[in-house]
Amino acid sequence: MVDIKNKGYVSPLAVHPGETLKETLEFVGMSQSDLATRTGLSEKTISFILNGNQPITPESALKFERALGISRKILLSLQAYYEADKFRLEEKERLEKETALLSKYDCYTELAKLGFVQATRDSLKKVEELLKFFGVNSLYSVKTVFPVAFRRTQINRISDEALAAWLRMGTIQAQKRETADFNRELLLRNIEKMRALTKEPVVTYSQALIELCAEAGVALTYTPHLKKTCVNGAAQWLSPNKALIQVSLYYAYADIFWFTLFHELGHILKHSKKETFIEFEGLANTDVSELEKEANLFAQRVLIPADNEKEYQALKETINKTNYRNLIINFANSLDIDPGIVAGRIGREMGIWKYISPLRKKLRFAD
Repeated sequence: MVDIKNKGYVSPLAVHPGETLKETLEFVGMSQSDLATRTGLSEKTISFILNGNQPITPESALKFERALGISRKILLSLQAYYEADKFRLEEKERLEKETALLSKYDCYTELAKLGFVQATRDSLKKVEELLKFFGVNSLYSVKTVFPVAFRRTQINRISDEALAAWLRMGTIQAQKRETADFNRELLLRNIEKMRALTKEPVVTYSQALIELCAEAGVALTYTPHLKKTCVNGAAQWLSPNKALIQVSLYYAYADIFWFTLFHELGHILKHSKKETFIEFEGLANTDVSELEKEANLFAQRVLIPADNEKEYQALKETINKTNYRNLIINFANSLDIDPGIVAGRIGREMGIWKYISPLRKKLRFAD
């Protein structure tokens, strides 16, 4: 006997084992009434089983074996195959309805290139891959599991689904990060160590930052940017003792990276563990919440301490002079930070990127 189920065959129907019992009764010339008498089962139960309205149980399988000579193991196997096929077909029908949502997940190709889902053209397979990726049973649940991604922003070009996917990428990356329990005091001390790395090349500090964060209970991930997200970074708590900071390198400039990192650390240190914070590029300071403004100020004060603010403001008055580059470099050196950080803040506040752009560093982290 060939086991077609082991040959890759997939039944287009779910066949109840009652069909096998019907055929056997016809073959041996036994009536349903006689079978009921022999097994001790009611005629109603026999009818329900033969018509596929009731399952074969271990008890009834044993009784059929004694009455008809059919192996109870075969009957129970047929019942198991039926249940599996019935569920598979019902699930296929359910997933076919969810393929209508695939148009919202045009980030699928990006996710496949990054290895988070399998590349495929099959719509049902795409739905299945997205369900595994998001860790949900329905794509309709993504909005509930990642509600912050679907919160409306003032940036119309953002895709809610792509943003949810980017957040999910970060949590998957963070699951691979071993961290100590969160330690606020140690994190504050390590922030000073992080700040001291701003003048180092990216190959020096990219891993060092991950380790400094992990020591204090923060998983730092460099999550690849997805189109239609417009996101620089995010911060959230994965558990009471483990926080996550994601940085996207949406605009791959060192000054934006450092500001984003300290901004998200500000959220971790100052704000609720129940909230997820997302920093979008392109929002004016007047368009953000008070919590975002507070995180902005935290990052600003880490990079340029309050004691040096007056000197910084005086520096801005020199921007139209011929020696402004040297003045920026000298000021940054006095703070022991990368001059590009000072230049980047001046650019954002004064909108004169053409003057200060040569001082900003582009960066790229290893994939």
